[in-house]
Amino acid sequence: MWDEPWQPNHPVIYNFFREASVYVAATNGTDSRPVLYKGESVDEAADELIAAVARCVDEGDFTSVLSDDQSAVIYQPGTRTILSSGDGVLREIFHKAQTKLLETTGRQWLTPRADGNLSMLFIRSQGLGQHTFGPRQRMISTTAALWSLGIIKGFAPDTVDPCLIQFLLNECDFRSVHPLFMAEYHPVLKSVLDSWRSAGPQGDVNILGIVSHLATYHDLEITAVAVRDQATHDGLFVEMAYRGVIGSEAPSHVDVVAAARGARLPCRNGWTFTKFIRSVRGGSDSIIANVMASVMGPESLISRIVVSPSPALSAPIAAAMGGESLIDIIADYLMGSGIPCPAMFEEARQHFPAGVDLSFINSPNFRAQMLTWAISGTPYLPKALGNIKIMLVDDNGTIYLGGRPHSLLPSMLASGTLSFRTCFLECRIPASFLLRAAQASYTSEEPRSRRQFIHHWLLCQSLNGIDNHTFA
Repeated sequence: MWDEPWQPNHPVIYNFFREASVYVAATNGTDSRPVLYKGESVDEAADELIAAVARCVDEGDFTSVLSDDQSAVIYQPGTRTILSSGDGVLREIFHKAQTKLLETTGRQWLTPRADGNLSMLFIRSQGLGQHTFGPRQRMISTTAALWSLGIIKGFAPDTVDPCLIQFLLNECDFRSVHPLFMAEYHPVLKSVLDSWRSAGPQGDVNILGIVSHLATYHDLEITAVAVRDQATHDGLFVEMAYRGVIGSEAPSHVDVVAAARGARLPCRNGWTFTKFIRSVRGGSDSIIANVMASVMGPESLISRIVVSPSPALSAPIAAAMGGESLIDIIADYLMGSGIPCPAMFEEARQHFPAGVDLSFINSPNFRAQMLTWAISGTPYLPKALGNIKIMLVDDNGTIYLGGRPHSLLPSMLASGTLSFRTCFLECRIPASFLLRAAQASYTSEEPRSRRQFIHHWLLCQSLNGIDNHTFA
């Protein structure tokens, strides 16, 4: 491994990876039918999607979920009145389905490996007998299929090792996890592997990184590998890399086969997602790099925000803020981290969606990802979607309310509710609320300053906006 450059054995047919091209190729020559995912909540619609993917696993045919006519609808509870619909809702449903399985069944077959990223967890050794495809493998295939469906829509599965994705998308050929790929996503592990390789069969491998790796992933002490020939040394090199990012069992293990089967997304016309990816210029390397780049941090999100000009609304706010524009205010918030007002945050916590992991709230990327999630439907913003649009709106409610009843206008203005339109990547901010916040006086109690209050408000509004559809 790594002695020769990795080169997928497939001719290049597509110069660019496009979602529409996937659906056209997957359904070519078939009777493709429209597909609608619906429910009274994103969670309910996600359950419908999961059930549809599981049926595809059973049938060995994913044509139905790769239709080029996909749509999504969220209804008002207890009615058939449409609350929200469109591409943004569709992305949100796919992301919810993916995260829902990771949070539930994912714990049964995934475990942290290198750098804390999730990869394969095996409960039985393949060597103890041939395993059949059962409920566990169906669960694995369904989850892996949703990973591929998410990649098609431009986002990667949360916390799953990119090396596992690369491995599955290349038909479990571990050579695809080549040196540059390993260095990109696991530089520390790459350094450990380089140290092992350069030591050779006669060299001293009693090095901290190697000792720790052997103990963690092989349950070996360094003395166990003191005597080795070239074949043993080379074999251990491959196994060290494999165990670090994939797991302890070979690609022939039934669980790995199940994951690969789901990721492949086979269709009745003979098409597979893995073949399609290898026919795109740059292959899986390029596609994975693009979806990983869609994970928003503060700087990357700021560069993708377009503020709609409205001098009549923005000028008073800028004057009250000492010259700060709306983009300055948002950028200052995004560059921060943590909980601005702990006591106020605890009071608001009960209203936040259960799917958000608040244990990462001190992460420098948390605020950017939550705002992206509220505006776009997922924490990711693929380049193909374009930029986010943020605008100030007046109090008349026509633009601000969207599909909500006019009776809600006073309470929404009073609380500074942000209105999100995921299908258009839009966020609408009531100018009157922000102006009041800028002009208010603050005491020694929470909030202690204007900046602290604005950060608290934007954080809570971002969290409340997730899975909360405000526009019809």
